[in-house]
Amino acid sequence: MSGEIPAQVHNSRVTKGKDLDLNYKIGSTHQARVLDYSMFDNYYILTMDKEQIDASFLKATEIPVGQKVTCKVEKVSPEGIIVNLENNFQATVPDIHISDIKLVYPERKFKIGASVKGRVLNVRAYGSKSFITVTLKRSLVNADDEEIVTSYDMLDIGKKVPATVQKILPSGCVVSFFGNVSAFLPNAEISETYVRNANDFVKVGQTVKVRVISVDKALSKCMVSLRVSSDMTDEQVNALSKLVPGKSIVNAEVLEKERDSVIVKLDDCEVRGIVHVGHLADGLPDVARSQLKKLKI
Repeated sequence: MSGEIPAQVHNSRVTKGKDLDLNYKIGSTHQARVLDYSMFDNYYILTMDKEQIDASFLKATEIPVGQKVTCKVEKVSPEGIIVNLENNFQATVPDIHISDIKLVYPERKFKIGASVKGRVLNVRAYGSKSFITVTLKRSLVNADDEEIVTSYDMLDIGKKVPATVQKILPSGCVVSFFGNVSAFLPNAEISETYVRNANDFVKVGQTVKVRVISVDKALSKCMVSLRVSSDMTDEQVNALSKLVPGKSIVNAEVLEKERDSVIVKLDDCEVRGIVHVGHLADGLPDVARSQLKKLKI
């Protein structure tokens, strides 16, 4: 190191196969990486191990939340997946973050030793230990980096970002982003139509695109919506006033397909609605499910 700054490299922190006497002679210069600083001994602790020098991160706490990572599958179970990432850091993939679609047999898709793309959900430090959680859901892994929320400071009213349904409550549900950031999604903001039970519209683990309607960054509180807009235009009000439940027959365009419903937009106006799978066809539930698969956005 340049200047009068003392440092130490332990003999366990040199590249494997290197000889201390032959390869590290007095007066020779070498590339090193700072690991820590000893306040007691008043010197820096370095490494000359090439693997550690080239590693992206040396500590779990250095890994940025929201970072895209390559993981190697170590263990698979219905409760979650254990993966190894970057410089041999072990991480956990919660069951709701294994896939966008619920997998009955996740071990069939994720083989031991296989490499998969993920994104760091959170890094928690407890004393000398750190715990990393990762998501493998494509809806989050492939999302634009600008959409990844890792702090409340990144939330602004009107911003649309992906979130995961974490918990369903009688009054709505809690959605989570990355890090320890979460928001409340009230029943009234889940759909353009009346919502009595959030379970009828969203499921735990589902990725949803939410719109921020209020945020208090100082108190770390946020409220979000799935509705297109909180205010209706004159055109929407006029269109709704002409609709008669049970009598009006309308043409609609399919906008989104959910597991148990279809979101549609009425022709010639911006009024949206939901068609539950049971109303897509007469007869047995399997007939309606088949019709749902045939619908195209």
